[in-house]
Amino acid sequence: MPNVPETYVHRIGRTGRAGKSGISVSLVYPSLRGKLAMIERYIKTKMTEKTIPTEEEIFKKNEDRNYKKIKDLIKKNENNFDEVIARLHEDGFDDDSIIHALLSETMEGKKSYDHIATPAQGRGDSFSGNSNRGRSDSRSRGRRDSSNRNESRNDNRSGDSSNRNDNRSGEPRGNKFSGSYKNAVINLGKEDGLRPVQMLDYFKKFADLYPKNVGDINVNQNTTEFEIHPAAIKRLDELNGKLYNGKKIKIDIVRKK
Repeated sequence: MPNVPETYVHRIGRTGRAGKSGISVSLVYPSLRGKLAMIERYIKTKMTEKTIPTEEEIFKKNEDRNYKKIKDLIKKNENNFDEVIARLHEDGFDDDSIIHALLSETMEGKKSYDHIATPAQGRGDSFSGNSNRGRSDSRSRGRRDSSNRNESRNDNRSGDSSNRNDNRSGEPRGNKFSGSYKNAVINLGKEDGLRPVQMLDYFKKFADLYPKNVGDINVNQNTTEFEIHPAAIKRLDELNGKLYNGKKIKIDIVRKK
């Protein structure tokens, strides 16, 4: 699992492009449940937990897929190999032998895999939110206690120091740049076929602007609002005037009133 949620969104975007859908699978060890929860909050989607399939389940899945493949080949086949079949019969091969030989070239045989044991879950290691509640509560109480102790110590400090602490605690904690992001709007939206992943890919390709410089993205019908780090604002100028699906791009930085 990536450390940055934006990186995860960028990666899974490759499973479905040009209006197509796709399935993304993430391998998550219980110790990474914190990263998983962070990504779920970011994408506003709950992932479905699946168990590791057994060898028999994998074989059955492959067998069903091969069966469908052969069925489709039979339906579409327009060639005639009667002469070849007749020669094989003359050489003593029956129909079953011929079919089995051809299927062995077409179908995948049964494979063996190294055993992957289900990770032992310690207390609070479940991916569901309920089992972590106790641990979360204890951490929350610890933070509150720590906060109270810090407040008592801060009372003895100067006013300037107190103000600095207040400012730090008031900053969003989700991204190291979140306190300095600027708001921007682009004149593209859902009607133009724009989605967050497509936008990030476009920014990277045509402005060399990496996803880590873009914060929250809100796609509307005709426009898209997004956060941009000040260090990357100049790169947006390279996008103004370019075409996206035939529409000329216009990006504005929203000034605070």
